[in-house]
Amino acid sequence: MKHVYLHRALCASLAALTLLSSTPSAFAADFTGGFTASLTATVSGVVIADGDYQVGLYDDQSMGWNIQYGSTENDKAHMVVDWMNMEKHEIFRVINRGNGLISIHPLHALDLCLNAQYGAACEKASDVILHNYEDGDAASLWQPIDNGDGSYTLKNAACGYVIDLNCGNYSIGNNFLLWDQTGVDFIQSFYFMPVGVQPSGIADGDYQIGLYNDQSLGWNIQYASTEIDEAHMVVDGLNMESNEIFRVVNRGNGLISIHPLHALDLCLNAQYGAACEKGSDVILHNYEDGDTASLWQPIRHADGSYTLKNAACNYVIDLNHGNYSVGNNFLLWSHSTAIYIQSFYFMPVDSAPSNPGNPSVSDRQQRMVDVALSYLGNTGYNGYCQKFVRVVGEKIGLPSGGAPTALDACDWWRVSTSMDNIPVGATVYLRSKKRSSLGYKYGHVGIYIGNGQVVHAQETVKQSSLSSMLNSYDYLGWGWQAGVDLR
Repeated sequence: MKHVYLHRALCASLAALTLLSSTPSAFAADFTGGFTASLTATVSGVVIADGDYQVGLYDDQSMGWNIQYGSTENDKAHMVVDWMNMEKHEIFRVINRGNGLISIHPLHALDLCLNAQYGAACEKASDVILHNYEDGDAASLWQPIDNGDGSYTLKNAACGYVIDLNCGNYSIGNNFLLWDQTGVDFIQSFYFMPVGVQPSGIADGDYQIGLYNDQSLGWNIQYASTEIDEAHMVVDGLNMESNEIFRVVNRGNGLISIHPLHALDLCLNAQYGAACEKGSDVILHNYEDGDTASLWQPIRHADGSYTLKNAACNYVIDLNHGNYSVGNNFLLWSHSTAIYIQSFYFMPVDSAPSNPGNPSVSDRQQRMVDVALSYLGNTGYNGYCQKFVRVVGEKIGLPSGGAPTALDACDWWRVSTSMDNIPVGATVYLRSKKRSSLGYKYGHVGIYIGNGQVVHAQETVKQSSLSSMLNSYDYLGWGWQAGVDLR
């Protein structure tokens, strides 16, 4: 659940910078494409783990950091906003350098790193640039400040300024600069999204795929056709027919294939791959390993919807002219900000059997309830609903799970979309009915304590009936914190 938070906790001291001059070199690049890391051990102070990341904007993680034009010019190359397309100049390698500090290297030029030019003498509002990494150069070191909701603010170790999105403008090509830390999330907070580690964000499974402004309508393979390179997708009312249920299969590197349930050997495809013409229909084709025309990158938005970008041609699935009429077709088009045309909700098809009766509550379920109730009235989790659930889970010995938001937790750990027989101690997932000023619907999560009651964090931790919560939220389902069944 995302808000503009008032509280900011700095997580690491910069007092020991003098030790950095003795730190050995942390990496050696092999410019034929290999890379080996010889990292200095960091026993404590690691906030963001070593690894490769795309770095998304706070209110729209389909957009993020990009080294403009893939430049490698020392002290010239700088960072701008762009769509996330898994290109090397928008993937960044994080290396922990000790004392809670990191260096950040674009994958296309690993000998360079993000830098505050002139270090301590850096001028406020200077661009974030690339510079050769040198041990002991504090201008190339950053303190990641954990904001508690999975996002991070990056403070430069030399000048104390943070990375800031110029004027808060999410337009493609807008630049990032160095500015005083203000605590305004959508300008100075970013999500580090692991590359090659995290799944696509959509779990393997069967889904109906609803339109952005009306989820009673969605994707349908017209006439349940199985004709290769001819069958295509249209809008229809969702009736649980096999030609409007789609199986998602994660294929690695954040890519998925999408198969209609009535013809699982076929999948959604961009005909002719990289040579696909803009405006072409989305068709069905035989799935073949290595055929990128049959692979899609799900781009997740803050409200839980997804845009689907083809891995071969980079066009996205688009509702023709934004027309929600039954029978209108879907085509491939350039990625735009028209979210109601190019964003869709993946709604799991609940094939799990019902669990009738009222099963006894286990010790772990009861402890989850008792700990949750012990936080009633606590004001320290305003805007941090998933963090509250995580902390309660950790108190009874559950792993943290790593979900930064309620919608991520729902995507990863939801068990059922039914409101019948929700287990005591389970987590319930919801999405706001109203949109924010930026047009997004935000997620919410709480702990089900039985008898229709939920403990959840808003302004304070409080107990509410699930039925009353549904006045403000749509119900998404229930699951288990960190995926651990407490029964």
